[in-house]
Amino acid sequence: MSHRLLIRKSFSQAIILLLALLMSPQADWATCGGGAQTGQKEKALALLKRHFFEYERYQAVRSKEMMEARLDAVFASMRADPAFVTLTSGADGRLPLPKGMPADSGSGGMN
Repeated sequence: MSHRLLIRKSFSQAIILLLALLMSPQADWATCGGGAQTGQKEKALALLKRHFFEYERYQAVRSKEMMEARLDAVFASMRADPAFVTLTSGADGRLPLPKGMPADSGSGGMN
């Protein structure tokens, strides 16, 4: 196999792998965090909502992921945002909330 053909084949495989990674739920989580840290709150909220309600099939897992979002330092800039609080209101609450995060009414999240 020639050197150029080998490079072309490797590049094609890398593109396929990258596309698979970008379509994964983990990519959404990382993109959400990046959006939150760069002030793109609407994008971060939309991706979190998609992650919670399209990728997570089970409420028990979803409630833990919501709690993770509330505690994750990458979302610190959004903790007091009413939309973020509402979106993560289904959090299981088994861990203490970070300082400055308002308690919610426990409405169960957005659908």
